[in-house]
Amino acid sequence: MGVTRQPVVLLPAGCSEWPLLLKDREWPTYPHAIIKMSDQYLNICLEHSQNRAYDLAAYKSFLRQTFGASDLPDLSPFDDPFPGLTNLSSAQSLILLQWLNRCQKDRTGYWNSLAKFWSSFKTTAWVHTDEHGLQLPRNCFMPTKELSLLDRSEVPFISESFYVDVRPYSKVLCDLGVVDEPKSGCEAVFEQVRDMITRASVRTVDQSQIEKFYHYLYMFGWEPTPSQLSDIKIYIPAGCVTTDGPASWQEPEECLLGDEDRLFNGVLPSLSDIYNPKLLSFFEKTLGVPTSVHFSRYYDLWIQWCENSIHSTVERCAELWQKIAVNWKNCDATVKQKFKAKAVILTGTMHYTIPTAAFIPDDLQRRQMFMIHTSTPVFVWYPSGSSAFEAELNDVYASLGVRRLSECVKTHVEMDPANLGNCESTKAPMFMTSGLLVAVLGFISKSKYGWSSEERQAILQPLCETVEKEIVDPFRISYSITSDSSSVTTTVERQLLGFWDQKVLYRLKDGKLLIDAALRREMQTQVLETMCSQILPDSPSIASSLVDFLKTLVGCRFDKGAVEHELQRKNLKLYSEDLKFLQVTSNSSLCPESEDFRSLLLM
Repeated sequence: MGVTRQPVVLLPAGCSEWPLLLKDREWPTYPHAIIKMSDQYLNICLEHSQNRAYDLAAYKSFLRQTFGASDLPDLSPFDDPFPGLTNLSSAQSLILLQWLNRCQKDRTGYWNSLAKFWSSFKTTAWVHTDEHGLQLPRNCFMPTKELSLLDRSEVPFISESFYVDVRPYSKVLCDLGVVDEPKSGCEAVFEQVRDMITRASVRTVDQSQIEKFYHYLYMFGWEPTPSQLSDIKIYIPAGCVTTDGPASWQEPEECLLGDEDRLFNGVLPSLSDIYNPKLLSFFEKTLGVPTSVHFSRYYDLWIQWCENSIHSTVERCAELWQKIAVNWKNCDATVKQKFKAKAVILTGTMHYTIPTAAFIPDDLQRRQMFMIHTSTPVFVWYPSGSSAFEAELNDVYASLGVRRLSECVKTHVEMDPANLGNCESTKAPMFMTSGLLVAVLGFISKSKYGWSSEERQAILQPLCETVEKEIVDPFRISYSITSDSSSVTTTVERQLLGFWDQKVLYRLKDGKLLIDAALRREMQTQVLETMCSQILPDSPSIASSLVDFLKTLVGCRFDKGAVEHELQRKNLKLYSEDLKFLQVTSNSSLCPESEDFRSLLLM
């Protein structure tokens, strides 16, 4: 059985305000429920009135008391949507606000049950704004001082020119969703941002406007819900990623707070280059822009450079490969496998190659030999200053499939038994002196290498047991290596003038060396390279630097005074525990005296 509605009796139109708002509107749904009193009663009553205003007030009071007649704003609404909200005049709008204000004050019982009536005002865009047309109440802002941070051209403020003064109706408007204070304004500002993201052409977005929106959300502590956080994006103006790149909306995780190394220039937007620094905290803490680059991005970046033929400078390549190397230990198997599947590497000549076509040059002498006599094989690239992370870099190369040179070179020496049989220990060592051991020790004691005392002593141990012998004639030696990728075998033949082989150092006799200074220097280089590469097999760059250092002292046969002077000149020191280790070596001829190097000791 349906609900019977009580009829609404309206005062005569000639003395009422309801016609301005309701006369031409089909509301409520059942017209027969409205009784409109005729103006004839009014005309008869006031025909002979001497005081029309007084008599009209008395007559209206009589009609209200006797017939229950009503007028706005005291009219009781029905639970039906209010019709024609989108074509209200200014005067009609003010009458409506007065009526809603009256209804809002009595929202108990019957008034509170008018869900359809109130909902029609919340779900219809009927509120006039200055520069944004008709809007839903929840998208509108009250023209208050607290909201003056926002510009009327940027967000929809209620039009004061249309409504004249909306302050008396602020409570009912706020109940309908209009924003009147900064905190609740965050929701409306977010709606504006979301509208720009989903509807507006990104080419028409005003950066200063969106920046002001972000600043508003930041200032008033906006706390997004998970749903809002999934919808929010960051505006990136044209040319801020690549020079000719278009404007775009980016997910927060696809942005960087800053890019000090400029590695991601042209790939990911750096927000510190686009927005006011004050907003970086908002982007990080509220929107979730990462504070630092996730290590996996470095591997993706290198692949992107290679696939898109992005020609970066040597310096940028060096910075990126340092990031790749030092973060390798943090990578999970998935990241490593993805990198291995696509990565190409740089050779020492700065050309791209697949990992299986290159070699790690852990044997300095053989690397130099191949580089002088042939263009194959190719060796991996070591950035300038990479000695501090060389071991990590080699781990990356090895994981990608690069082989170590020392493990791949096949050596064939034509040993002359007569030559070996005639070799004898030298009476005047050119290399194996206490000065050599101190020079090596001082060099590897550099703090940047990070070796402990035990590790330094382990490096020196093979040298402490070495004897130096002279051979009459050079040996002939051939080296061959085969590439995994091309199956091409490269062979190089050379004269072996001197070499270090575990506990024996072989070199050509002084007599023949003195004839040719160039030959003597080649022999010295061969010996030092074989010695340094074997005592530092995992650090070829450090071994190469050590060779260069020792070459400055080999001419004086590692004289104690020259060694001390060179170590002082390079500000190199000795640890007392390391010097004591040398003093107890089994070869007494190699034991240094403490007094000879006191100025270099670190206690």
